Amino acid sequence: MPKNNRNYLGELAAYNQKNGITATFSEMKKTARRIEKLDAERAEPIDLNAYFLDYQDPTGEEAAENVDGEREHHASVRRRLAVAA
Repeated sequence: MPKNNRNYLGELAAYNQKNGITATFSEMKKTARRIEKLDAERAEPIDLNAYFLDYQDPTGEEAAENVDGEREHHASVRRRLAVAA
């Protein structure tokens, strides 16, 4: 039994409309069920924005370091490939 009466399907539909996400009713219904199940297992309520993030960096500084590190890595790979050619 769900521990609260949140309307996950309605919240998901509003989130999708706000963010320009296209999904069928069936897809939204399935996702809403998953969120409801996850919410029942957790102590704190589900935040839809956090649920749909593809990444999670605790601070902006760490996020910037991660991006810079990837750029440096790609530049290093390009240099090594140019030498090998």
